[in-house]
Amino acid sequence: SSDRHFHLLKGVVCCAVCGRAMVPHAAGKQNAAGKNYRYYTCGQLYREREVGRCGVRHVSAMGLERVIIAFLGEIHRHDAILTAAVEASQSRRKSDRAPLQAVAVEVQTELARVNQQLRNCVDAIAAGGFDALGAELRERASSLRDKKQELLVRQERARQDLLACEQDTLDAKRVAASLEKFADVFAKLEGPEQKALVALCIERIELRQAERPAAIEAEIPTDVRFFELRLRLP
Repeated sequence: SSDRHFHLLKGVVCCAVCGRAMVPHAAGKQNAAGKNYRYYTCGQLYREREVGRCGVRHVSAMGLERVIIAFLGEIHRHDAILTAAVEASQSRRKSDRAPLQAVAVEVQTELARVNQQLRNCVDAIAAGGFDALGAELRERASSLRDKKQELLVRQERARQDLLACEQDTLDAKRVAASLEKFADVFAKLEGPEQKALVALCIERIELRQAERPAAIEAEIPTDVRFFELRLRLP
């Protein structure tokens, strides 16, 4: 589906209670900057309106995205994560190459098909089909653009995996040095590039409601909800 208001974590964040994807959407109300308030809502609640079965319900998109960006910017300070990255690199074998090449070819073929369909949409518009099909054609083109972005992320991941098979084993200091630049690099990217980078760094985010910490400051209102995040890295 289209993502008109741009949600950085679309397709990555899910509800840990029911396992459904968190659906991005924007409310009708706008903030002081004139932008719609954005949310991620549990797919079960969003599509089936089953409020009682999900403790997650919905979460502020801006708040969640800021937390994830901050985490990615601080990874280089976490020795345990760096060690896990190095161990994963060391466990990779040359035998991975053939399956990875097969994935790369599959993605390239699908990308070519999607690009052709996008060109068909452009041709239909040029031939006057836009007036005839209207919203249907726009929705189809938007869906294809989202699909293309997803395939580009998969293609880049396959390329990086193949490259890792050919390179020397990573070293924790090299990983930390690269990740230390994340915040500066991320801020300079366009929206789609930011989304692609996040998808390369994080495979899945599981979100569940957490208990209010006993030591939390008293001035924080009692109706403020707390969440627990579990991230799965590629």
